[in-house]
Amino acid sequence: MKPPAAVLAIATLLAACALAGCSDDAPPAVEGPSAAPATTSPLPGGLERVRYRGATVDVPEDWKPLDCGEFDWTQLGPAGPGPCGGGVGVAFYGSATYDPKDRAGVISPVGTDPALFGGYAYSGDWAVYVQTPQRTLTRQILASVDQG
Repeated sequence: MKPPAAVLAIATLLAACALAGCSDDAPPAVEGPSAAPATTSPLPGGLERVRYRGATVDVPEDWKPLDCGEFDWTQLGPAGPGPCGGGVGVAFYGSATYDPKDRAGVISPVGTDPALFGGYAYSGDWAVYVQTPQRTLTRQILASVDQG
């Protein structure tokens, strides 16, 4: 017995989507300076506003999308040693699966490294995690996260 045409059409669409990476789990591209509607003009203090799939955050102008290799998240930060810029930057994690050690808005030293300060805020479906060597910069970036 031959399957109905609608079943074949849906199966073909699902197979094409799987091959093209159309999964909610796949990290989408960051809309950055080249995407004019997504990034505003520079802000005071050397910052720029970046929009990522509905989340908005202000980051230093020199932070760009980073290649995090095998990691399954999207991150912006300064160019630095190793993947993901040596740990400094802002990362976007799906809030449904994000498992933080502190509550949102708390800024604390990162692990055993007293030279880095991290914290996160929620924006829609995203946990926006910030990690910098300056507590005040971490606080400033977190305060800019659109809580909408």
